[in-house]
Amino acid sequence: AVRVFRHLLYRAFAEAIELGYKFVRAPAPWEKHPYFPKPFAEYPGLVVTPFVDEQGATKYLLEWRLAEALPAVAAEGALAELT
Repeated sequence: AVRVFRHLLYRAFAEAIELGYKFVRAPAPWEKHPYFPKPFAEYPGLVVTPFVDEQGATKYLLEWRLAEALPAVAAEGALAELT
């Protein structure tokens, strides 16, 4: 499941670049994704901004430059064989 997740993330980032996008932005419920070894803030080109949602929970807005996101996700094994 982890390899599939990383592969899908890589493909989505690659397609966004092909479409001309420069950044990806998404909210996350954690500072570190359970499938990645490092906290988001340690990845190059990724800015993490905490915010409080309507229920009072702390969430994180992630803004990642795609030019740096693609090789970072590849380094985490996104291009490994899925078989």
